[in-house]
Amino acid sequence: MWKPAKSVVMAGHTLSDMEVWLNEFGHAFLDLCDDKADGWLSGLALKLYPLAGDRAPRQAAKIAYVTRTYDGPC
Repeated sequence: MWKPAKSVVMAGHTLSDMEVWLNEFGHAFLDLCDDKADGWLSGLALKLYPLAGDRAPRQAAKIAYVTRTYDGPC
């Protein structure tokens, strides 16, 4: 699984690797879509983490963004 380069502390609490990944993924995805993501973003991140948690969160966000914006047949 992906690991942050260093521990991340928020409000005196050291975040787990998963919490850091979800946070970083969310920031990256919002950057890609100009902060226009709905409340579904946290659900998307939680669904993707088991599948993409071994990738860097910013890389996973790029993959999710391209997939989300692709105009396919479905």
